[in-house]
Amino acid sequence: MRRTVSALACPSLALLLASCGHSTATPTASPLTELRLSATGFMVGAAPQDLGGLGLTSDAPARHVVVTVRDDSGQVVTFNGTTYDPTGTGAATVELNSGNLFRRTLLLPSGTYTFENAVKDDATNATLLAYGPAAENAGTLTTTGGSVRLTAHAVMDPASSVLAPTENVPQLFTDSTVNLALSPKTAGVNGASATVPTSDISAVTYSLGSPTDGVLNGAGSKVGVNVTARGAADDTTLNVTASFSAWIRVAGTDTATFQSVSVSYAQGIAMYAVVQQAAPLMGFAPISGPPLNRG
Repeated sequence: MRRTVSALACPSLALLLASCGHSTATPTASPLTELRLSATGFMVGAAPQDLGGLGLTSDAPARHVVVTVRDDSGQVVTFNGTTYDPTGTGAATVELNSGNLFRRTLLLPSGTYTFENAVKDDATNATLLAYGPAAENAGTLTTTGGSVRLTAHAVMDPASSVLAPTENVPQLFTDSTVNLALSPKTAGVNGASATVPTSDISAVTYSLGSPTDGVLNGAGSKVGVNVTARGAADDTTLNVTASFSAWIRVAGTDTATFQSVSVSYAQGIAMYAVVQQAAPLMGFAPISGPPLNRG
């Protein structure tokens, strides 16, 4: 006689199958596929070659990239080495460095992921040189694999950045002109700072401290501005401020946000003009009348 059992007869499907004399297999996890992760600006070849990517110029110090991988629900993915760890107790970051040629092959279930990254110096591991937000570093891994090339923005340090004359100006006279160069820099490592590329800052607006300071000769650009000093009896300092937006480190974190910042220049004005003195001209006037008789 055939016997049927309803779902209500057992508290779970597993118990139902067991009570009916059937075996049940443990569900298998999604198969893992290869995701090739690399840092933009580093040539894939026999040896790493820095091409100035990841928001940094060639004057940047030796560095490495710390990557945080998140799934499509925003949860941090952990790893056992470079293999997905489903327990969530593995390493919460993956590092790209000169030792692994700035690329890793990760084993992950297929899906959509983000790859937030922080570029830090090798010497101290404390200076944030560049930052790549998750929103700009997303990728989809299919069952046949995939690849992601990281991007990041240079992180500017206002204390290391300057607006200064392109040539030495020991004394600034009224009515003289000066070219000011804007040099946004990263935080220093062992006394040296890297240049922030113009692509990682917004358009720059220049302003004077007061109308009597001088005259801005044109709107200027991301690299600087030309200004003519003026001054007045109660205003003997030329003040120029460059205002723009840049990626600035969030204190106490390895993240950065794009926010307003300014860099200023100030120099005293000598309140007189330099006058070019011309050498006196010499000439001879013709003599009229009869010649003098000296006999």
